[in-house]
Amino acid sequence: MLRRACRATVLCVCLGSAAAVHADTASTEPLAPGSTLCLHSIELPVAEKDGDTRRASLNKRLQDALIAAAFKVPDPQVVSDLVERIEKETGGVVDVATGRRDEARYRVFRERRAAALRDELGCDAEMSAQVVRLSARFAAGTAHWDGATDSVSSAGRLVLQALGGVSESGWVAALSLWLHAFDLASNDLAFRSAGVETLVSMAVLEDQDLLPEDLWLTNAEKLDAAIQSALGPNGDALRHHGTPSGVPVAPPADSDAYRRAIGRPGRSDTP
Repeated sequence: MLRRACRATVLCVCLGSAAAVHADTASTEPLAPGSTLCLHSIELPVAEKDGDTRRASLNKRLQDALIAAAFKVPDPQVVSDLVERIEKETGGVVDVATGRRDEARYRVFRERRAAALRDELGCDAEMSAQVVRLSARFAAGTAHWDGATDSVSSAGRLVLQALGGVSESGWVAALSLWLHAFDLASNDLAFRSAGVETLVSMAVLEDQDLLPEDLWLTNAEKLDAAIQSALGPNGDALRHHGTPSGVPVAPPADSDAYRRAIGRPGRSDTP
């Protein structure tokens, strides 16, 4: 069984000075304690089947952690339903003639969406969450990535390597949790990342044994540790820490380029 040794956050956040204004309250920082953070349903790198509870479990764990960090957090499903309703009411944002986004429609959708989130759910800010598959560097039987460490080699394999004077290193497939906070005008507020688990174990007689996909994201201890690593104690990491100089708050469309910019390995479709 893979074991978690320790975790630490590796990406920091940059809080914007934009304020969320309610009709009956003064302006406040959108991520301040007591603010309402509308969480969207988490995106997973797995093909979900009937009866798969992983998304619902992660949504609930993240929602509970955010509430413990002094945020008010509506049900992610309610948030998703509201956004879907507004998109239908505004007729969508894609020009059927060109297949591209119609900027005028998109502007109307964004304005209606922000108003509905603010007025109906009291949102001060939003958060998107996703679990991404990437490559983690390992050496001496342990992988290190996004503030996490995880054992990838069996004790027997390590003993044989020591007897043979071999030091094994390379890359293995792993999963990380990405959290992106933004205000109702879609301005970036924060980005956090934390390693969840490696997807590979290496035994004495096997180079790599890939964890079956239906077992990904099922270790409750690792999931909770990743969420806490990303948020920090009492949510302080989300609220107060800044990203490295010259690096955007949230990943751009080219996420691999983002990870290179911060000195982290890129995604990989192979173990």
